[in-house]
Amino acid sequence: MLPPIDFSAEQIMSCCKYCGDGCGGGYPIDAMKYWAWTGVVTGGPYGSNCGCQPYMIPPCGPNGCSGPEASTPSCSSSCRSGYANTFTADKHKASNYYSVVGQAAMMNELVTNGPIECAFDVYENFMSYKSGVYDKISGQLLGGHAVKVIGYGTLNNMPYWLINNSWNTTWGMTGQFMFKRGGDLAGMESGCVGGKAMTGDSNFQLKC
Repeated sequence: MLPPIDFSAEQIMSCCKYCGDGCGGGYPIDAMKYWAWTGVVTGGPYGSNCGCQPYMIPPCGPNGCSGPEASTPSCSSSCRSGYANTFTADKHKASNYYSVVGQAAMMNELVTNGPIECAFDVYENFMSYKSGVYDKISGQLLGGHAVKVIGYGTLNNMPYWLINNSWNTTWGMTGQFMFKRGGDLAGMESGCVGGKAMTGDSNFQLKC
Protein backbone atom coordinates (compact mmCIF):
# COMPACT_ATOMS: atom_id res chain seq x y z
CA MET A 1 0.00 0.00 0.00
CA LEU A 2 1.29 3.44 -0.92
CA PRO A 3 1.66 6.05 1.85
CA PRO A 4 -1.10 8.67 2.14
CA ILE A 5 -0.70 11.96 0.32
CA ASP A 6 0.32 15.02 2.32
CA PHE A 7 -1.41 18.02 0.81
CA SER A 8 0.25 21.42 0.94
CA ALA A 9 -0.85 23.49 3.93
CA GLU A 10 1.45 26.13 2.47
CA GLN A 11 -0.71 26.53 -0.65
CA ILE A 12 -4.01 26.69 1.25
CA MET A 13 -2.66 29.19 3.78
CA SER A 14 -1.06 31.44 1.16
CA CYS A 15 -3.38 31.19 -1.83
CA CYS A 16 -6.92 30.62 -0.59
CA LYS A 17 -8.18 34.15 0.02
CA TYR A 18 -11.66 33.08 1.19
CA CYS A 19 -10.29 30.44 3.59
CA GLY A 20 -9.35 33.03 6.22
CA ASP A 21 -6.45 35.31 7.03
CA GLY A 22 -3.36 33.21 6.30
CA CYS A 23 -1.22 32.88 9.43
CA GLY A 24 -3.99 34.72 11.30
CA GLY A 25 -6.35 31.75 11.11
CA GLY A 26 -9.03 30.36 8.85
CA TYR A 27 -12.11 28.19 8.39
CA PRO A 28 -11.81 24.39 7.92
CA ILE A 29 -14.90 24.05 5.72
CA ASP A 30 -13.55 26.69 3.33
CA ALA A 31 -10.22 24.87 3.11
CA MET A 32 -12.17 21.75 2.09
CA LYS A 33 -14.06 23.79 -0.53
CA TYR A 34 -10.76 25.07 -1.91
CA TRP A 35 -9.46 21.48 -2.16
CA ALA A 36 -12.60 20.51 -4.11
CA TRP A 37 -12.95 23.58 -6.30
CA THR A 38 -9.34 24.59 -7.01
CA GLY A 39 -7.18 21.60 -6.11
CA VAL A 40 -4.17 21.39 -3.82
CA VAL A 41 -0.64 20.27 -4.62
CA THR A 42 1.41 17.95 -2.45
CA GLY A 43 3.55 19.18 0.42
CA GLY A 44 5.27 18.21 3.63
CA PRO A 45 6.62 19.57 6.93
CA TYR A 46 9.20 22.34 7.13
CA GLY A 47 12.60 21.14 5.94
CA SER A 48 11.25 17.85 4.56
CA ASN A 49 11.78 18.70 0.86
CA CYS A 50 8.65 16.61 0.23
CA GLY A 51 6.04 17.30 -2.40
CA CYS A 52 5.54 20.33 -4.59
CA GLN A 53 5.20 22.96 -1.85
CA PRO A 54 6.44 21.89 1.60
CA TYR A 55 5.80 24.22 4.54
CA MET A 56 8.29 27.09 4.58
CA ILE A 57 7.83 28.63 8.05
CA PRO A 58 10.14 27.03 10.64
CA PRO A 59 8.60 25.66 13.86
CA CYS A 60 9.19 27.16 17.28
CA GLY A 61 12.23 25.98 19.22
CA PRO A 62 12.19 23.72 22.29
CA ASN A 63 11.54 26.69 24.58
CA GLY A 64 8.42 27.79 22.74
CA CYS A 65 7.58 30.75 20.54
CA SER A 66 8.54 34.36 21.15
CA GLY A 67 8.46 37.57 19.17
CA PRO A 68 6.00 38.60 16.46
CA GLU A 69 3.87 36.12 14.52
CA ALA A 70 5.19 34.95 11.17
CA SER A 71 3.97 36.75 8.07
CA THR A 72 1.86 34.81 5.58
CA PRO A 73 4.05 33.78 2.61
CA SER A 74 3.16 35.05 -0.85
CA CYS A 75 1.03 32.75 -2.99
CA SER A 76 3.13 30.79 -5.47
CA SER A 77 1.97 28.83 -8.52
CA SER A 78 5.17 26.83 -8.95
CA CYS A 79 6.73 23.83 -7.24
CA ARG A 80 10.01 23.83 -5.35
CA SER A 81 13.21 23.69 -7.36
CA GLY A 82 14.05 20.18 -8.53
CA TYR A 83 10.56 18.76 -8.08
CA ALA A 84 9.56 16.45 -10.96
CA ASN A 85 5.94 17.58 -11.48
CA THR A 86 4.61 20.94 -12.59
CA PHE A 87 2.28 22.81 -10.23
CA THR A 88 -0.73 22.11 -12.46
CA ALA A 89 0.05 18.41 -12.88
CA ASP A 90 0.59 17.97 -9.15
CA LYS A 91 -2.83 19.29 -8.12
CA HIS A 92 -5.40 16.98 -6.58
CA LYS A 93 -9.06 17.71 -5.91
CA ALA A 94 -11.62 16.44 -3.41
CA SER A 95 -14.64 14.65 -4.80
CA ASN A 96 -16.75 15.78 -1.84
CA TYR A 97 -16.60 17.81 1.36
CA TYR A 98 -19.02 17.96 4.27
CA SER A 99 -19.61 18.87 7.91
CA VAL A 100 -19.22 16.17 10.56
CA VAL A 101 -21.20 17.08 13.69
CA GLY A 102 -21.49 15.15 16.96
CA GLN A 103 -19.62 12.34 18.65
CA ALA A 104 -21.32 9.47 16.78
CA ALA A 105 -20.78 11.06 13.36
CA MET A 106 -17.14 11.83 14.17
CA MET A 107 -16.44 8.26 15.27
CA ASN A 108 -18.10 6.86 12.16
CA GLU A 109 -16.15 9.21 9.88
CA LEU A 110 -12.84 8.30 11.51
CA VAL A 111 -13.51 4.58 11.02
CA THR A 112 -14.94 4.93 7.50
CA ASN A 113 -12.84 7.64 5.84
CA GLY A 114 -10.00 8.59 8.19
CA PRO A 115 -8.96 11.84 9.95
CA ILE A 116 -11.18 14.91 10.22
CA GLU A 117 -10.46 18.58 10.85
CA CYS A 118 -12.12 20.15 13.89
CA ALA A 119 -12.26 23.69 15.25
CA PHE A 120 -12.59 24.48 18.96
CA ASP A 121 -12.15 27.28 21.50
CA VAL A 122 -8.73 27.53 23.17
CA TYR A 123 -8.54 28.58 26.83
CA GLU A 124 -5.43 29.51 28.81
CA ASN A 125 -4.99 26.15 30.53
CA PHE A 126 -4.81 24.35 27.17
CA MET A 127 -1.55 26.14 26.37
CA SER A 128 0.26 24.32 29.19
CA TYR A 129 -1.11 20.85 28.38
CA LYS A 130 1.48 18.09 28.87
CA SER A 131 -0.29 14.71 28.94
CA GLY A 132 -3.48 12.89 29.92
CA VAL A 133 -7.01 13.74 28.82
CA TYR A 134 -7.77 17.46 28.64
CA ASP A 135 -11.23 17.57 30.24
CA LYS A 136 -11.73 21.01 31.78
CA ILE A 137 -11.47 24.56 30.47
CA SER A 138 -10.14 27.36 32.66
CA GLY A 139 -8.69 30.81 32.25
CA GLN A 140 -9.25 33.34 29.52
CA LEU A 141 -10.65 32.45 26.10
CA LEU A 142 -7.78 33.00 23.68
CA GLY A 143 -9.51 32.31 20.39
CA GLY A 144 -10.31 29.52 17.97
CA HIS A 145 -8.00 26.80 16.67
CA ALA A 146 -8.27 23.98 14.11
CA VAL A 147 -6.71 20.55 14.63
CA LYS A 148 -6.61 17.08 13.05
CA VAL A 149 -8.59 14.41 14.91
CA ILE A 150 -7.07 11.02 14.09
CA GLY A 151 -8.70 8.58 16.50
CA TYR A 152 -10.46 7.94 19.79
CA GLY A 153 -10.21 5.75 22.89
CA THR A 154 -10.66 5.60 26.66
CA LEU A 155 -8.12 6.28 29.40
CA ASN A 156 -8.97 5.57 33.05
CA ASN A 157 -12.68 5.49 32.14
CA MET A 158 -12.40 8.87 30.41
CA PRO A 159 -13.38 8.77 26.70
CA TYR A 160 -11.09 10.90 24.54
CA TRP A 161 -10.25 12.04 21.03
CA LEU A 162 -6.64 11.57 19.88
CA ILE A 163 -5.57 14.72 18.07
CA ASN A 164 -2.59 16.06 16.13
CA ASN A 165 -1.76 19.69 16.92
CA SER A 166 0.41 22.03 14.85
CA TRP A 167 2.51 23.60 17.61
CA ASN A 168 5.68 21.56 17.12
CA THR A 169 6.61 18.21 18.66
CA THR A 170 7.90 19.93 21.82
CA TRP A 171 4.28 20.74 22.82
CA GLY A 172 2.02 18.21 24.58
CA MET A 173 2.62 14.54 23.85
CA THR A 174 5.15 15.01 21.05
CA GLY A 175 2.73 17.33 19.28
CA GLN A 176 -0.40 15.31 20.04
CA PHE A 177 -3.03 15.55 22.77
CA MET A 178 -6.01 13.68 24.17
CA PHE A 179 -9.25 15.66 24.49
CA LYS A 180 -12.43 14.68 26.34
CA ARG A 181 -14.87 12.90 24.04
CA GLY A 182 -18.58 13.55 24.52
CA GLY A 183 -20.26 16.69 25.80
CA ASP A 184 -18.84 18.99 23.10
CA LEU A 185 -16.14 20.45 25.36
CA ALA A 186 -15.01 23.83 23.97
CA GLY A 187 -17.08 23.15 20.84
CA MET A 188 -14.81 20.33 19.63
CA GLU A 189 -17.73 18.18 18.44
CA SER A 190 -19.73 20.84 16.61
CA GLY A 191 -17.15 22.26 14.18
CA CYS A 192 -15.66 19.34 12.25
CA VAL A 193 -15.32 18.79 8.51
CA GLY A 194 -14.25 15.94 6.26
CA GLY A 195 -13.53 15.34 2.60
CA LYS A 196 -12.89 12.57 0.10
CA ALA A 197 -10.12 12.50 -2.48
CA MET A 198 -10.82 11.85 -6.15
CA THR A 199 -10.71 8.24 -7.30
CA GLY A 200 -7.14 7.39 -8.33
CA ASP A 201 -5.37 9.61 -5.81
CA SER A 202 -4.62 6.52 -3.72
CA ASN A 203 -2.28 5.39 -6.51
CA PHE A 204 -0.24 8.60 -6.43
CA GLN A 205 3.31 8.31 -5.10
CA LEU A 206 4.50 11.29 -3.07
CA LYS A 207 7.91 12.52 -4.21
CA CYS A 208 10.47 13.60 -1.59
